[in-house]
Amino acid sequence: MNATTRITVRAPFMTRFQVVWTLIAIASLFSTGCGSDESAVQTNPSANSQGTEENIYVEPEENEDTLGIVREAQHYASDFGVSEEEALGRFNRSDELTAMLQEIVAAETGRVAGWGLVHEPEFGGWVYLVGDAEPTTFTVGLLAQNDDLFVDTGAKRTFAELKAAMADQTNFEAIPVSMRDRLAGRWIDVWSNSIVVAIDQDEPPVPIDDTVPVADLPIESMDLPQAAEALEALLEQATGLPFTVTLDTRDISN
Repeated sequence: MNATTRITVRAPFMTRFQVVWTLIAIASLFSTGCGSDESAVQTNPSANSQGTEENIYVEPEENEDTLGIVREAQHYASDFGVSEEEALGRFNRSDELTAMLQEIVAAETGRVAGWGLVHEPEFGGWVYLVGDAEPTTFTVGLLAQNDDLFVDTGAKRTFAELKAAMADQTNFEAIPVSMRDRLAGRWIDVWSNSIVVAIDQDEPPVPIDDTVPVADLPIESMDLPQAAEALEALLEQATGLPFTVTLDTRDISN
């Protein structure tokens, strides 16, 4: 993390896979990838004697896992090294944490760089704030009451600022023309508080005369890690924005 002040000590670094289990604030929308704590109850509409519909309770069959929660818990337990009971407990807690995260995001208007659920090394709800100032009294109160809520400060840009920067194509003009068709994608990474630009790692460097000094190599002819480093420096120098240039595989399904 880039945080300079830790309100509650915890390292919220997430892998690309762990993001599947993460809630991220995108505008005012959010979604949960975990299960619900609701039991497997179904209601089927049925017409009564007056011809109107009423809900008839249907007892779930034994061992029926309507929502797939058990399977999800098994996968989660394996991925994060916890018991299935712990996984289910985290699923049940996620809705409460999400509600509190929404309250914190509202209380910290203008400072929110990102938020979500973290799963390693501890499970909980996390909010990342711009600047080094303490959170609001409301947020501090929630943190005191919930040891699975975490707040980091020290972000440089709000999520809204990064989202707007992503939409402004002039911020990407520093990318050499020879590299623009070699990009695998772009997205906002709330964990590093930066705009990510990915180079297609399946595209080899463009061959060039061996007599050209390494210092004079065009970006497209550099080794890919070296090209990523050079491109990141170009983008940050040209825009003043935080960029992370990485290697990824182009999604050919789109």
